[in-house]
Amino acid sequence: MSRAAKSYLSHLECPECGKIFVADQLQTYCLDCRSPLFARYDLPAMRSSLKKITLRRRSRGRWRWAELLPVRDPAKRLTLGEGATPLLFTPSLATQIGLSNLWVKNEALNPTSTFKARGLGVAVAHAMELGVRALVIPTAGNAGGALAVNDDEILSARLELAMQEGIQPAPKGAATLAGQKHLVKQDWPRPEEKIVSLNTGSGLKFV
Repeated sequence: MSRAAKSYLSHLECPECGKIFVADQLQTYCLDCRSPLFARYDLPAMRSSLKKITLRRRSRGRWRWAELLPVRDPAKRLTLGEGATPLLFTPSLATQIGLSNLWVKNEALNPTSTFKARGLGVAVAHAMELGVRALVIPTAGNAGGALAVNDDEILSARLELAMQEGIQPAPKGAATLAGQKHLVKQDWPRPEEKIVSLNTGSGLKFV
C-alpha cells in the first residue's frame, strides 16, 4: 500500500447481551455471558472514504482489507503470505453431487496449509499491538501450527531444516526441532542418549 490504510475498528461487543468493550485494551470475553467478543467497525465512515479503485490497486493478501481488520499500526501488520488463495472451478465434482456451479477455495496454499493462518495471523498482530509478549492456545494441531509459525524460533527452525535437510516442514515439525534445542540446552537428554526425529506427513515428531 502506498499509504497506510486506516483500521475502522470501533469497539468490541458481546453478541449475547450487547455490552460494549474498549477495542484498544486487552480483552478476553464477556464475564456476564461467558461469550467471545465480536469486533465492530465504523462501516458508514469507511463507506464514505474507501473507494473500490483503491482496493484494486493494492497488493493481494490479507492486509488489502486493513480497514476491516483490527490492527491500527501498519508496522504491526505482519504477514507470511496469508490470504488471496484461489477459487477453483470444479465442474466434475459439481456433476457428481448434483450442482451446476461449484467453486472450491484452496486454503492449502496458506503458509500453514490451513485457513486458520488467516485469523491467527491477525490475532498475533493485534496482540503485539497491545503489548502481549506470549500467546497460548488450545489446539488439536492446525490452530497451534498457525500460531507457532509466527514465532522467531519456529521460523528459524524451518529455515534450518530447509537448508540442511532439503525439506519444508509443517510448523509443528519446526516446533519439534525448536523444542529439541531447548531440551539440549537443559542437558536433556543425557550425553549417551539421542533424540530421533521422524518426518511424518504432519511434521516432525521426536521419540
